[in-house]
Amino acid sequence: MKNFFPILIGIVVFAGVVLTFSPFVMNFIFPVDESKPQIAISDRARVALADWFSVDPNKMDTVQAYRETDQTSGKQSMYFSYSTDPDTVRGFIKKKGLEQQALTDEVMQEIFVKSSVSWWQPAALNRETWFSGNDGAAELNLIYNAENKRGVLVIIK
Repeated sequence: MKNFFPILIGIVVFAGVVLTFSPFVMNFIFPVDESKPQIAISDRARVALADWFSVDPNKMDTVQAYRETDQTSGKQSMYFSYSTDPDTVRGFIKKKGLEQQALTDEVMQEIFVKSSVSWWQPAALNRETWFSGNDGAAELNLIYNAENKRGVLVIIK
């Protein structure tokens, strides 16, 4: 009985060390190919997008997301397609200080249409303007259609 607690403490410490380092070891053994899009799980994407918008995740509907890393610049781009009410988007635009600009074909090709993912269709929103800005940590690019309550958000870090 006198060795029980030291052994228990040793097991707990060992388990903590194993759990801490196992993601790094697994990434070393099985590295993620960052040149391909990494599609997010829908529930996690909803929570991540709600964090950006600073709203309850239940306000975000049908969220799809993926992440890509540009091999030349090393910049990471996160693409979100979502459905939410216009007030949520208005609050996000005001809070982040995004500026409305004309949506040209050049901007559409440079920022919004770099995807190989089939569900990513920002042109289907049929908008002539977009919102852009920088919050200090990332470049934010947003297209939103208030009539059908659908939007896309591109975050470049």
